[in-house]
Amino acid sequence: MSGKYKLFMFLASKKNNYFYMQILKMNSMKNNFLKPVLFLLIFIVFIFSCSTEDNENVQNADEEVSIEQITVEEIYKELSKAEFPQNWNEDFLDSGTSFKGITLSPEEVNSLNYMDNDFEGSDATFLWKYETSDWKLVCVKYFFFDANYYWLMTLNEDFGMIDELKFAADEAVRVENEFGGTSTGIEYYTAVLELKDGTVFIDSEEGNYFINNEGVFSKTVNYIDPKPIDEFSNLFKAGADFPLDIDSVFIAEVSASLYKPLKAEHLKTLFTNGKDLENFYGSWSVKACIIIDSLKQANLYEEFLQGDNSGEIEYSDAFALNILKFDGRITAYIWAISEATAESGPYSSGTNIYISFADNNKIISSYMIAELSSGGDSPMWSETIITATIYENAEIDILKTGILGDDDAETEEKTTDSYNYVLENGKLIDMNEN
Repeated sequence: MSGKYKLFMFLASKKNNYFYMQILKMNSMKNNFLKPVLFLLIFIVFIFSCSTEDNENVQNADEEVSIEQITVEEIYKELSKAEFPQNWNEDFLDSGTSFKGITLSPEEVNSLNYMDNDFEGSDATFLWKYETSDWKLVCVKYFFFDANYYWLMTLNEDFGMIDELKFAADEAVRVENEFGGTSTGIEYYTAVLELKDGTVFIDSEEGNYFINNEGVFSKTVNYIDPKPIDEFSNLFKAGADFPLDIDSVFIAEVSASLYKPLKAEHLKTLFTNGKDLENFYGSWSVKACIIIDSLKQANLYEEFLQGDNSGEIEYSDAFALNILKFDGRITAYIWAISEATAESGPYSSGTNIYISFADNNKIISSYMIAELSSGGDSPMWSETIITATIYENAEIDILKTGILGDDDAETEEKTTDSYNYVLENGKLIDMNEN
């Protein structure tokens, strides 16, 4: 057999056994005149088949491009909003859950490249969504090797993933029977999802978690119930005179030596209907103090301090300050939170002053009205001084001063704003807008 016949026999055998057999037949022909003609025909068919396969590959590539265009944002818009509580017990898991959701093929799952790589090649069904002003939440079911795994994923405003947590599952397992053989059984990992304090709590066999303001699944302790205000109002100092001036000296003197401490169960009551006034940011400090006190009550605070808390609040204590009595049934409780972040990374510390209005021993609104704080991330630094004066007619004058500096430039920028609020129907109303 000549060299060129051997070459094309090799090519043909790699492409298809059919071509290989035709060349063998051609080589055995006695009519040498027909051999070149048949060889040419076989070669043309071979080239045509290669071209057809290339076109199919291009078509498949086009399909892959279209798969990459699927986004979580598109899926999220079509999902139904979750209702709580949800009890993911064995019966619920056996039923396949009652959520319809949106199912993706393995190729579509892989195109969402931030999904868990352990589930590459599996189907996924997006079940439901839930969101707050800080993060979005989706529940996803993966079907993988005779098992269903249920995950929660938090997303930012651009639909990028913040964090993920496996919270439930049902999977087939081999178990020994009474006759010494094995049979197939189901192993369950159950959970309960609840909505508390404006966030989602997860009580599962994997652990107890809640979603913090950053959208991260954080380990938590047992839920702490709020305590009625009349059960701890004696912690506050009564008899403050009007007008009450909450200046920088007043704020700086807040300490455990002068005032009695407040616990997580007290703060949950005091910050009922809590709201940030425009350009004031005190809500997160309350939430952080509740978390830290909860850890202290569960003897987990020291373990928390050993973690990587760079830039996060590590130290937070709350104090009961004064009680103010207005005309009618309205009472105001003045309280404070002193806090500091971890020393690593951007650092800040300070004290916030809050006012909670109560009608007949029921908190109707709460606000941060004063602050003394400082912080920095070299070479930048800042100071915030917010003072307030509370009058007998339930008017509050507030003065906010902000200072921003740069160590390198040895310059600073100072801004001052004033506000005037009055209590109407249980809420502070900005008089400057009227």
